[in-house]
Amino acid sequence: MKIAYLSHTEWYLRNFRLSWMKSLMGRGYTVYGVIQKKEAENYLEREGIPVIRYPIERKSINPIHEIVTILSLYRIFKKLRPTILHTFLHKPNLYGTIAGRLAHIPIIINHIPGLGYIYTEQNGVKVKLYRFIMSRLYRRCFKYADKVIFHNEDDLNEFMHLTDNRDKFMVIKGTGVDVEFFSPDRVSEARKKMVRVSLGVSPNDIVVTMTGRLIWHKGIYELIEAAQMIHSKYENVTFLIVGWSDSGNPGSVSHRFIEDVGRCGYIKFLGKRENIRDILAITDIYVLPSYREGLPKGVLEAMAMGIPVVTTDVPGCRETVIDGVNGYLVPPFDSKKLAQALEKLILDEKLRLRMGNAGRERVLSEFSEGIVINAIHSLYEKLLDKQR
Repeated sequence: MKIAYLSHTEWYLRNFRLSWMKSLMGRGYTVYGVIQKKEAENYLEREGIPVIRYPIERKSINPIHEIVTILSLYRIFKKLRPTILHTFLHKPNLYGTIAGRLAHIPIIINHIPGLGYIYTEQNGVKVKLYRFIMSRLYRRCFKYADKVIFHNEDDLNEFMHLTDNRDKFMVIKGTGVDVEFFSPDRVSEARKKMVRVSLGVSPNDIVVTMTGRLIWHKGIYELIEAAQMIHSKYENVTFLIVGWSDSGNPGSVSHRFIEDVGRCGYIKFLGKRENIRDILAITDIYVLPSYREGLPKGVLEAMAMGIPVVTTDVPGCRETVIDGVNGYLVPPFDSKKLAQALEKLILDEKLRLRMGNAGRERVLSEFSEGIVINAIHSLYEKLLDKQR
């Protein structure tokens, strides 16, 4: 049984779907990663996952380029002949579904883990035009897809008007968290001290951390303003921002902004890091003031590490935090309310501990990797049964 996982980047499959792919391999499936030609990371191949590369430009709207992409995918699928094609993100969803339909793939699953810039940004004629075109294409592709997966009900409802068959739509809560790996007892005190030293964080500093791509829609501007408010009152608070500037996204934060803000000393931009668990292990409060999410994996990893969370009361984020229980929900675009919520946790260590424990319990019961992987396996089996 062959399953093709289609995305535009290897990074996406590695960071969000690798555990799914390895689990499927363990159950006897042959899983392929179909990714863009530009990348040369080869991480999936080192994990024993065959990779097939195709041409795709994330920002292109050139009709010739897009047709070349669809035809390339068609040739790949015609030769590979997978039983299931599982596509992720907008362009792979649209082009993969068209190519998969032409290649007569028995089962096609679209996955929309988040709406992205085109749907989050509300201003600009170009954005509105892109959104109109995207919606038209999705309406057609949903007719061919056997299932469409979202990470929250708000995103599902956003697309509901584009299908006549609502049974095709379903919600699976995120990608799942490895709760054994992301566990507060997996990092020793000696390791924590070493991490603090390596990052230039004082032993007594309270650490507030955000992880994710550096795009404005993650609430970077509001976080910087809140950090400045906090620093004016409490000098023993360090803000760690882990992530990179995504040049393929129109909302990417500029390197100039990162350099200018980073000079203050108490806000540290750490760039792209592999040791996320180590950084979370020295974190007292996790923050994500995003404008909209699918289901933020960074928040769930922090919760699994027993860290209280301050995030925004928007789709995706509000699914993770119960206000006043495992953290606080604040209005988007509101730096002052964000700073006030952070201040409550900065001043109360017992509150941080209580909320952190509640967050880990919530992850264990609702968002663990095992729960999500079982939901995916169950979906595949149901769709396969219909084909038999």
